[in-house]
Amino acid sequence: MPRKDINLLPQDLKEQKKSEKIKKSLGNLSLLSLVVVGLITFASSAYLVRVKLTEATFKKDIVKTEGEIKDLLLIEKEARRLESKINVVADVKESRSRYSLLLEALAKAVPGDVGITSLATFGASRVSVSGLSQSYLSLSRFITSALDPILGGKVFSSVDITAASLDEVTGKIRFSLVLYLRDGGIK
Repeated sequence: MPRKDINLLPQDLKEQKKSEKIKKSLGNLSLLSLVVVGLITFASSAYLVRVKLTEATFKKDIVKTEGEIKDLLLIEKEARRLESKINVVADVKESRSRYSLLLEALAKAVPGDVGITSLATFGASRVSVSGLSQSYLSLSRFITSALDPILGGKVFSSVDITAASLDEVTGKIRFSLVLYLRDGGIK
């Protein structure tokens, strides 16, 4: 005959042990749940702190980059202003007449016995010159020198004598002439 285990423990004690076992299991389960919830809370709060720190770093980087962009905008604005000034200077330099070249050519062409009393430019290509010369020969040397490529001929292309007369008081020749400038001669 098969043997049946006979439980000799009273029913109350059995139920008490069963209840304790359930309570112990529930306690372990609650403790495990609490630990899991604690770990999840810790991990999520650590993640949130990291996100906030990253956000703060990004905000600082954004502010810094915006400042750099503003600085670069100021530099770009200044560069554009300077570029426009450079363009104006280049335009003026290309279009202006360099009268120092004119005066230098005249200084080379004028002989020692010829004096210039007035000099005026008119039009884009003419220079009116008046003065005194010791003789007609000196005046001729001046005109020849003005057209000589080594002396004044780089600047002047031709000469028209508008007046030449002997001043009886001083014994000198008063003259007036027009020198024509070469294209680009004083540019």
